Amino acid sequence: MSTSTMSTTDRYLSTPGEILKEEFMEPYGISNYRLAKALGISETAVGQIVSGKRAITVRTAFMLSKAFDTSPEFWLNLQRDYDVLRFDTHSVQHVPNLVEPQPPTSHEERIHIAGCAGSARKRLQTVLPRCREGLTTAMRVCVHAHHGIVAPRH
Repeated sequence: MSTSTMSTTDRYLSTPGEILKEEFMEPYGISNYRLAKALGISETAVGQIVSGKRAITVRTAFMLSKAFDTSPEFWLNLQRDYDVLRFDTHSVQHVPNLVEPQPPTSHEERIHIAGCAGSARKRLQTVLPRCREGLTTAMRVCVHAHHGIVAPRH
């Protein structure tokens, strides 16, 4: 995967590891060694995550969620958002569009989007058009706007 070069917005982009260190480890006085022992992974792996050289995997997200009383989605969303913002979109411009453009957002979806604020609103505006018609009837989804999760509807 190609990543973009440093831009002015990168100065404000924290890696998931920086957030782990600054918002979770430092306030509680947790060292790389202590976290590594608690998670059952190497201190090197923790150091690489904290320094932004290693991504947070699904397994690590679940372990961090238990260690810090968060959800795995919290850690995975941090990683996903970081990866998306760093991705060089020019590297995929050669891919042709294989499907017809999606129809405009429905009235119901516009009402739901209007009721959301900030990043949740932006996420819905991005996710809803992709999810709405592209899935089979058996794969209907609901969008949890405040978590950015697309989950099966029950």
